[in-house]
Amino acid sequence: MKNIGKIYSPKIALVISLLPAFYVIVFSVYPPYETVFIGALFEILWLPILAILFLAPLLSMWILLKKKTDRKLAYLLSILVCAFTFAFLIFTQ
Repeated sequence: MKNIGKIYSPKIALVISLLPAFYVIVFSVYPPYETVFIGALFEILWLPILAILFLAPLLSMWILLKKKTDRKLAYLLSILVCAFTFAFLIFTQ
């Protein structure tokens, strides 16, 4: 767990938190079951996206609290993107 701050860099944290947001927005605009391939892709990716949506803010919060880093803004933005994605899921469905 000591090297998690090196592996989970601020850029990676931001990209990983943007993936579920992109997934949720795309599949809320485009109905996934109109084509077979897109529906299959939707079904295959929903569990990993849900796991990322729960784990990314926890990991970012842990790095914010435990590590002494000067690039805290990206981790904070990662948490905010996941929070807005949660809110979008809750209030639009």
